[in-house]
Amino acid sequence: FESISSLLRGMSQRELTLEQMKRKRTGIRLSTIEAAKGLEFDHVIMPDVNAGEFSGRHADDKNLFYVGASRTKHLLTLTSKTGRASSYLHAIR
Repeated sequence: FESISSLLRGMSQRELTLEQMKRKRTGIRLSTIEAAKGLEFDHVIMPDVNAGEFSGRHADDKNLFYVGASRTKHLLTLTSKTGRASSYLHAIR
């Protein structure tokens, strides 16, 4: 951002976008876990919950997994490559 006012405009636009996302309840939304923080969805699909992606080696991995998994109200679908499942998937089986 070039100035404080452009930063504030950007932050305001981001808040408006998040509010609009909260109100829309139909269709499919593709999002990063970080962008979905604070939102809820009927069904969340988290692909590639693989060792290396969510390895638990970093504190951020555990937090990121929790944020993604806790966005759902009804159904959570987790996928991984065969033989490469994250330790988090092994823990909940």
